[in-house]
Amino acid sequence: MAKICKVCGKKMSFFSTFSSKELCDDCEKKIQNELNELKLKLISLKEVTTNQLDFLKKQKKDFLIKYYQEIIQGLTFDKELSKQEFDFLNHLQEGLNLTRQEIQFDDLILPYVFVASIRDDNELPVYDSVHFNDGSHVILKKDEKIHLSALSIVKELRTTSHSYEGGSHGVSFRIMKGVSYRVGAHKGHVVPIQSLVETSRGVLIITNKRLLLHPAANNKPVSIPINKIASYRCYSNGLEIYKEGREKGFIFTLSQGQSECAGIALNYLLEKLE
Repeated sequence: MAKICKVCGKKMSFFSTFSSKELCDDCEKKIQNELNELKLKLISLKEVTTNQLDFLKKQKKDFLIKYYQEIIQGLTFDKELSKQEFDFLNHLQEGLNLTRQEIQFDDLILPYVFVASIRDDNELPVYDSVHFNDGSHVILKKDEKIHLSALSIVKELRTTSHSYEGGSHGVSFRIMKGVSYRVGAHKGHVVPIQSLVETSRGVLIITNKRLLLHPAANNKPVSIPINKIASYRCYSNGLEIYKEGREKGFIFTLSQGQSECAGIALNYLLEKLE
């Protein structure tokens, strides 16, 4: 038995019975065009009505996530977000019942929050508090403010094994029967092999005074004053920090957006020290 289109009520093709399609081709095309037109309107006007939200909420969750991310791309075409655009995105996210994780907030929006805060207020965003699943607390110093917190794994370079290099028997020349002379012989040597090894994990916190790791249970803390940071390097999946007086650095794993925010925060804080 052929399916009936849920919008126009027309009978769908025989082959639709073997698929998950609920709309006929004409209705699918019409709704897709409406969604594309609405997307352009939302990006242009930076506001959404109740009727528009009701129309969008009829779509599947996977589609809405992708749709929302495409709106972010449209708004960030100029490489920045205004306060109006932030408010619009928050309203749209709440209206569509999407979580921060679903929309990839830390990667797609959070770096723009940091840039906008510096641009508009000449300061970094401030977290009122940070809550930990184990009920523990981070002890802040006087006038210390939290600018970023993110789950992280700490890795350090450690000697994990050894290999053997070199070693040559040289070349042997026969001088006379029973007598030979060897040249070029030398001994080999042992070479240590270093690898990144996990040494702790917890929540990486950047404040206006220090960079610290609030450790998970049975892990060790890390605390580096901002004025003791010798150098840092941001990667797409982490942050490398070198502390004055310490030869080896710490590598903190982070998502791409969190790594960008950490770089923005450290650049701002270190410039303030100069």
